[in-house]
Amino acid sequence: MKTLSKRLSLILLALCVAVCAGALAACKDKSNDGSNAYTVTVQTSDNTPAVGVRVTLGKGNAQFDTQTTGADGKVSFDVPDDTYTVKLSKLPENFTVADNADLTLSPTKRNLTVTLAEAFHYTVRIVGKDGNVLPATVTENVTVGVCTLDSNCLSPVALNTADGIAKLYVAKNSYHVQILGLPDDWTYDKDVNGYYAGADFLKDSDETEMTIKVYPKSTVNVLQANGLTQYEDKDAHRLVGIPLLEDAVVYKSADGIYRYQIGEQQQANDPQVVVRLTTENPTSRYQTSGVPIIYAEKKTNNTAKYVFKATPDADKNDPFKGDTYVDYRTLLRGFGAYDITIGTDRNPIFTEPAQKATHYYAKYVNSDGVYPLNDELKTFLQLYCQNNSMLIEFNVEALKGSEWLFPCYYYEEIPAENPALIEQL
Repeated sequence: MKTLSKRLSLILLALCVAVCAGALAACKDKSNDGSNAYTVTVQTSDNTPAVGVRVTLGKGNAQFDTQTTGADGKVSFDVPDDTYTVKLSKLPENFTVADNADLTLSPTKRNLTVTLAEAFHYTVRIVGKDGNVLPATVTENVTVGVCTLDSNCLSPVALNTADGIAKLYVAKNSYHVQILGLPDDWTYDKDVNGYYAGADFLKDSDETEMTIKVYPKSTVNVLQANGLTQYEDKDAHRLVGIPLLEDAVVYKSADGIYRYQIGEQQQANDPQVVVRLTTENPTSRYQTSGVPIIYAEKKTNNTAKYVFKATPDADKNDPFKGDTYVDYRTLLRGFGAYDITIGTDRNPIFTEPAQKATHYYAKYVNSDGVYPLNDELKTFLQLYCQNNSMLIEFNVEALKGSEWLFPCYYYEEIPAENPALIEQL
């Protein structure tokens, strides 16, 4: 009997163990189905895990748990099965939660990935004059800043030298843009206040990106006069203008002198061409009257140009070559810019500087204000016409290609029957 009782006790014990084991297994399976099974992954817009983000799980006004993302951007919650809302805080700098982001968990959606959106920003891209990103040797110290239209400047941000882009995370507003930290011999198109001379960012515009070209500073070659001699007066002669409406032939003869072809063929006695520099040209040849061409600023409100671009073709698209300019003012008149003051009538007063060059064309003209045409003066006249087309308005139309001849003349002997010293125009 004792043996049978002992056997029955062992059987009952085994059954209890089996039942309890099944119950524990069932409990474990239930736990896997309903709790400790919610995961939230937070990443930035470039799929990089967002570390240190606080993730709070809630329902209604109740908060159940808060965890912080680790290196993988993940957190897990051990909570009963239910539908929950997710709230994110302590986001990475310059990132935000998109307005349309899905922030819910439920028994049918246990894993949630939230991709953060970049906060509102303006993008400025810095390139060379060829449109390509410049090497870090040029941009390594560059920062880009914005200033409100009333000149309240915000902190500039460093340029990413790899892609030439600066992102400015500022409130939407109207801003000027400025580039800081360029090498001393580099620049960009800017206004008198140092702001980018192109379009501003505007509050009411959807434009949030711009590209600004930077380039080496220009080289200005100030031309100087050397080897000039005084041009003699021509007594008993009068000046005759080179025709502007005819196909005038001005050529350089074998002796290096520019001559005007009188007849059908070039002759040894064709007259020498001279340029009227310091005496006013008549309105029949030059509309802006009252002042000689080398002093035209005084009649054109300082708009006449004497500094011309002369960048070699090989340098035009080279991002490390600046533009080249030639300045003819010192060559022609012995000084560069006028000293300008405003008179009591609010009109500008142009004063020549006291210091002048030793040699210049205006110093060596004859009493008629002319000097013989040479290569230097011809190039100047052609550039002057190309760059001052708004100032040179002829009363009569000049043939195309003859415009530069407007201040060019030749001397003709005064006939005995017409002794008056007048110009034939």
